[in-house]
Amino acid sequence: MVSISHLIKIVQVSDYSITTWLLLGAIFQCLLSSLLPRNIALLPSIIAFSFRFAKGYFIATGRLSNPLFSGVNFDRTTAQFPAANGTLTAPCSSNSIVVLVLSASFTHPNGRFCPGGDKMGLYFVNMWADAEAQREKYGYLGNTPAMVAEPDTIGAYGTRNGDDQGKTMVFLSYWRSFEGLQEFARGEAHMKGWLWWDRGAGEKFKHIGIMHETYEVPAGSWENISYNFRPFGIGKLTLHL
Repeated sequence: MVSISHLIKIVQVSDYSITTWLLLGAIFQCLLSSLLPRNIALLPSIIAFSFRFAKGYFIATGRLSNPLFSGVNFDRTTAQFPAANGTLTAPCSSNSIVVLVLSASFTHPNGRFCPGGDKMGLYFVNMWADAEAQREKYGYLGNTPAMVAEPDTIGAYGTRNGDDQGKTMVFLSYWRSFEGLQEFARGEAHMKGWLWWDRGAGEKFKHIGIMHETYEVPAGSWENISYNFRPFGIGKLTLHL
């Protein structure tokens, strides 16, 4: 049985098109209009829109603080491995690093709220929890939040070749070594998910796809620079000395 809280985590705004959400809102408004007097039925939408418009205006004009600024580093920053004693005297990118690109795609009208989507989501959650709980054993350094590929209908970001069809979730994670990553892959949490997939889920749920890419970047061959950006990707890694 899937809990309501887990369903909320599965179904995201990006799982449905804007027109679908607008239609759902229109249906909700029609229900209100059929149950309440007209003027009262219109109040929730008018109040909600007015509040959001006013709040956005006051934030944009500096009259209210911008909560989206929380955690942003307003300058040029870079993230590096410290020396064993915690100092940053070591040369930049003086350690090698392993990058894992992990992705799941859902080519179903309901996006992640599809048959098998709840199981897939739980396996992903458990795998990341295992990596976090056994950081030192696996040499796990951290990962990005789930990033979702969105359709580029105007072609503003170059040729996409259809890779933005459906809903595609992408995670970037960082590891000290291939050996640690392989240890994670052999762990119970990952093996449960892989066996579920290999023993029939991949064949049964054709609308779900999975993939990964792995890269080992030698010392001295990677960099990261950010401006006016909150810690993200390699900038959020946690290193246990």
